[in-house]
Amino acid sequence: WLQYNWRTILAEERIANPAIPLLTACSCVRDEVKEALHQTAIDEQFHTYFHRLALKEAEARAPRRCPYVKSVTVRELDLALSQESEPWKRELIQIAYAAVAEVSVNAFLEILSKSAEIRESNRALVDKHNRDEHFHSFIFVEAVKDLIAGDPPRSAAYLRLQIAEARDSFLKHDYSMYESVFGAHGI
Repeated sequence: WLQYNWRTILAEERIANPAIPLLTACSCVRDEVKEALHQTAIDEQFHTYFHRLALKEAEARAPRRCPYVKSVTVRELDLALSQESEPWKRELIQIAYAAVAEVSVNAFLEILSKSAEIRESNRALVDKHNRDEHFHSFIFVEAVKDLIAGDPPRSAAYLRLQIAEARDSFLKHDYSMYESVFGAHGI
């Protein structure tokens, strides 16, 4: 639960939040989509806040702490950004990862919100997060559609390529969290 909350906070701060101002600054994104993105930004800050509270509570109860490890997706986003010097490409990489994150997180949150293995308060937190993310996925889809339709063909092609890269990153098996947890327990 510690790792989950920490990684969720990191995903909000490193993947979703940085993409929103990039999208709201695009002239080709419709005004109603921009308005929804501004609400999404508020939601994402709230998610960060309540996951920080959950993390703080879990840390207080934890008999042993494990080193926090970035997810493979955050590591690959950081790598992709570090390897690109052109600002417009860096922006599209950030947007691609955020769009994939916002579209794909729903299924995971839905499963987790129904889990009987976690505390009721934790399920409620995940359920609240999931309800917001359900709408965020539609908002990001619309923003990306506007961007692809309104950007020059070269930018649109690059965004499509980066969405595929981000998708592949999200589909990877990431055992780093388990290695950290087991390692902290001497296994």
